[in-house]
Amino acid sequence: MELHYNPRVENLCGLIDAAFDGVVLGDGIGLWEAQALDDYDDEAIRAHYREKDEKEDWREISYENLNRCNSSPSFFDAAGFRFHLPAFMQAELREELYINFYFSLISFKCLKYERYLLLNPNQRMAVRAFLLFLIEDDRDSIDRADAESALAEYWTEESCRSAI
Repeated sequence: MELHYNPRVENLCGLIDAAFDGVVLGDGIGLWEAQALDDYDDEAIRAHYREKDEKEDWREISYENLNRCNSSPSFFDAAGFRFHLPAFMQAELREELYINFYFSLISFKCLKYERYLLLNPNQRMAVRAFLLFLIEDDRDSIDRADAESALAEYWTEESCRSAI
């Protein structure tokens, strides 16, 4: 796909980049390790996959790997979610993501709020801006009603300004 420069997308990617600058994986669950969890692999295989994980700079994670590990967001802990979140959001904004990652930000019936606990106010505001953009851009992939509900109930401007 040939991408065209979109100043709104690039500005939002800059906001995301700044909000998540310096975030590392630490002891969190990584992209490949989460795949091992999804496959019910044993500890040895999980450890092998963990070795493949990027741990220091989320910007180094390729769009190809994000797409290949499409079930990983469901298996991240809070640290893993925070580390991978900006990579997934930027891939979606640049139309390089072939999964519905936004689901991880709006589906509270299936997924738990605990995954967001490590996000600071700037990171929360970046998520809010991301969801607002997807709605305003009228992306085909977004479930508009669920996204608007998530913005009204959880990703409110007030709640994003403070740690939850």
